Amino acid sequence: MRSVARYYYVDEYYDIIGDYEILLGYNVPKDEAFRIIHDQYYKEYAGGMDEYRYWVIMAEFQALSGILMDNVKNNALRFIDSMDDYLEGEEETLKKIRNIILSPQKEKKFKKPPLYLRSKTKYKEGDILAIKLLKPIFEWGGDKEDEKSIIDFRKSQEYIRGKYLFLYVSRISKHPITQLMPEIDYISEAIISLYDFVAEKIEEFDIDKEYKFMDMIDPPYKHCYFSTRFIALFNASKEELSEWAEISVIGNKRIDNKTIGDKTIIPYEHISNLDQIIRWSFMNKYK
Repeated sequence: MRSVARYYYVDEYYDIIGDYEILLGYNVPKDEAFRIIHDQYYKEYAGGMDEYRYWVIMAEFQALSGILMDNVKNNALRFIDSMDDYLEGEEETLKKIRNIILSPQKEKKFKKPPLYLRSKTKYKEGDILAIKLLKPIFEWGGDKEDEKSIIDFRKSQEYIRGKYLFLYVSRISKHPITQLMPEIDYISEAIISLYDFVAEKIEEFDIDKEYKFMDMIDPPYKHCYFSTRFIALFNASKEELSEWAEISVIGNKRIDNKTIGDKTIIPYEHISNLDQIIRWSFMNKYK
């Protein structure tokens, strides 16, 4: 059986069930997991017109997971059987949810969230990275009549083609995958800065020298790949990474954050976004 509530009560479902699935996936005892979720979310619905949604969503999820609690089941059925005011299509939805609640289910084995939701960057604060972009030059994605920008874009692309660029990991950002139990796991990403230096060979970069950092910008026209993914910097697979860039750690040193200022950025989504950020940052400087 498939969830009905997931599609009819979308916002409420993901608010309530998202953290619940995480806790169960990390083997938090079922009673404790429910208590944590109930303490967090029930107060938002208690005594209001939408309280029934909390109970039917919770009961359906527990039923489909084979962990339905009697009090959850009884509260959901009480609301379903006593309701006489429905939204469009809701009566049929609640009938389906009622059938799910009353149907016997096997207990489900919960899994941890996908790796991309709990990925951890392999880099350390202070790492200096040499990077060579491997993808062909992107065609201009903006206004076709903006001839100057097209020229600037292509000029900047040619400037960095086949050359080494250099990144600095200014700090590592860590945050829990759920605020309801921060200690169970976390995700981390590298916050990077882009050196204003381009070289034919890695050896041309002098680690002991003080280079300036460039302003980094998000491209206004993004080529989005795997747009539902959130990957900490370079936590892509080797296959994905090798398709986009050649990257190596060439050293580590600490730089005063005052030197870097606000010239940092977190590449979201996919390694392709880092590619875009670097290209557009160079266009912004050398146009």
